[in-house]
This record gives sequence, structure tokens and C-alpha cells, in this order.
Amino acid sequence: MGERLVWQRPAQLLQPDALEAALNSPQGCWPRSLSGSRASAFSRSAWRAHVARVQREPLKGGVSGAQLERLLVEVELEGPTERRKEALSLIFKRMRPDESWLMRSSSDLFCREVQVWRHGLLADAPRALCVPVLAAAYDEAAHEGALLLDDLTRWLGRLEDCFAVISPNQWKQYLDHLARLHAHYWQDARLKEPRFALASVEQTLLMLAPATIQAQRAAGDAHPYLPVSQAGWEAFFTYGPAAALGKIQRVFDAPAAFLAAAAAVPATLLHGDAWPPNMGMLPDRHGGSRTILIDWALTTAGPASFDPFWLLFAWRKVDTRRALLYYRQRLSQHLARRGLRLGAAEWQLLLDLGVARTVLTCGESMGQEVLFASNAAHRAKATQALAWWADWAASAIERQGWAQ
Repeated sequence: MGERLVWQRPAQLLQPDALEAALNSPQGCWPRSLSGSRASAFSRSAWRAHVARVQREPLKGGVSGAQLERLLVEVELEGPTERRKEALSLIFKRMRPDESWLMRSSSDLFCREVQVWRHGLLADAPRALCVPVLAAAYDEAAHEGALLLDDLTRWLGRLEDCFAVISPNQWKQYLDHLARLHAHYWQDARLKEPRFALASVEQTLLMLAPATIQAQRAAGDAHPYLPVSQAGWEAFFTYGPAAALGKIQRVFDAPAAFLAAAAAVPATLLHGDAWPPNMGMLPDRHGGSRTILIDWALTTAGPASFDPFWLLFAWRKVDTRRALLYYRQRLSQHLARRGLRLGAAEWQLLLDLGVARTVLTCGESMGQEVLFASNAAHRAKATQALAWWADWAASAIERQGWAQ
């Protein structure tokens, strides 16, 4: 990926010299979109960009608390035989732990999505993936970080995609490319290095737990998502099957056995928040497409199954068990190219870890779908889905003895 561009303070990324360095670097993904009527792309090897003017627009962020801006950058492109003016669109993302409830709840004290790029962990990610970071900045004293990214918004998924029919080509590409990521970093020694600030399995398991949400509200955190999450958990434990809920609650109360099992399988690099709004299909110059992955704030070293389960829970109209079988086949094939084997017992443990973790982190979302259903039919369907996931998780918990 070439030399990484890293500055010491977030504001420096907004300066013309930093923008020019980023625009002329080999970082980011091809193509970079151009705004305006000439929606096309330029080759960084053939053209050099000179920044003329920058217009900043605030963007609505997600639930994490990060601050987002779109930068409309007017540039003069200097090519081998001509010069022309264009407008490029970039994204500036700034983050501070004291401004983000999600960073606090996942114990992200050092802006981990900055650190994994800053220190090069993603530098050799599989070519099938597009991580659209151009440059980063991190203030060691203030613990404040920022990223400058290609604006690939038009290729990213949307919340509505969770409820849409997904073509087999799309869900197979996403799962195959996640499998490539996981096989590539399988038992990678770098995952233990503290400089990357990766989240632990325990931190991501409990970041949305009922006790965590209650503690943050009790401490005075007024983020509007917290009461929604708490209401979701209350609905989960109200409408879910009682026998299954008892097992799930016991893992919340005493997660040591689950965490020990998670530590017993090979660790790999997880995106941690692989769902439609953080993913997209980016056309390449060869008629195929790469998978965009943005927002690595929850990136973790842990069991490979966590990512596909997270994605498949978000996709309501994809057959979860069929898709997991496909993911297993692709992961096994990518591991085999490295001389590694995924055995049946190991896969069963990965399945059990994945479904239990999904319910322990997404149960509040399942409860919200019941609570905020628009009519009785939708509420009945959401309640049925909640029971399906809870029963599956409870079976895994019982099979593995995690609720003793």
C-alpha cells in the first residue's frame, strides 16, 4: 500500500499540503469518485492533484459519536499532456474517547481505527478488500484521532438493505472476502501487539450488555441511543423464551467459560462491525468488484465466526445457515492455501461462539424490533425471530457448558 501518511494533530489533515499529499499518494481505493457532472475517476499514477479550494460540510454520524465532515476539494489535475479542474469528495472523521459512548463502552482509549491503519496492520490486507483511508492523525497528548478517507458513499450499503432481498452474488462476495480477511490474519502474531489497540473479545462481548448500558446511564451519559438500547434489552427479556433467557443471562453474569472457549480457537483479525452500512461493492477496472469496509472502531482479535454472524443477523432475508455453510467452505479453501485445516470440531465451536456472541451483543436490537414494530403482524414476526436466535444461542451455551 506504500508509505502511510500520518500527522500529529487532526486539524493538520485539513490543510492543503496534507490534502495534496493524500490525494497524490497510492493509498485508498480505485476508483476515486469525482463530483459534479464529470463523475469519473483519475489515475494517481498519471495525474498530480493541486488543491485550489476546500469546502467543508458537516455530516450526520452514526450512533458512535464520531464527528464527520465531507470535504469538497477543488483541484487542478496536472497530467502528461493536459491540465484540468475537478472537484473531489473526501470524508474527514474525527474521534475522541470522551465524546463517544461506544468508544468508552468498548474500552477504546486510543482511537483503535486510527491505530490499526497508523501502525500498518491493514497495510497488507487482501486485495479483495478496500479500506479507503488516505491519511491519519493522532494527538498523543489529547488522545484525539482523525482519518481522511475516499468518499465512497454511493457504493456503500444502507440501513434499508438489512430488510431487502440480497442477491446471492452479493452475499457470497461479502462472505468470501471476509473469509479471505480471516484466513490472511489467522494466528497472526501481530494481533498480540498493544500498539494496534485491538478490542478484546470480552470488551466487544459486554460493550452493549444490559449492565454496561445501565452503568453508562447511571454515570450521566446522555447519548440518545442508550435509553433505546436499554428498552431493547427489557423487551428481549420480556418476549424471549424463558428457558433460553435463563441460559443467556447466566453467561452475562459469569462470562468466563465463554471467554475461555473463545481464547481456545485460533484468533484472527475481525472487522467487528460488518453490516450493510459499513460495507459496499466497489467496481474495479477489470469488471469485478472489491468489498469496501469502513469503520474499524470495533476491530478485534478473536474467533472468525463473529464477523459473518454479525452480518447475517443484519441481513433479514438471507438464509443464515446456508450462508454460514458457504462461509465455512470459503474459509476452509483460503486456509488450505496456507497449509492450514479447519476441522469439524473447530468449526462447531466457532458456530457456537458466533451465535452466542451475536445474541449477547444484538439481543437489544432484537428486542427493539419487537418493541417498535409498526403493527401486530410485524411484532409477531419479530418475536418469532427473537425466539429463533435465543433458542439457537441457548443450545450452543448448553452444548458447550458455558452456563454452569
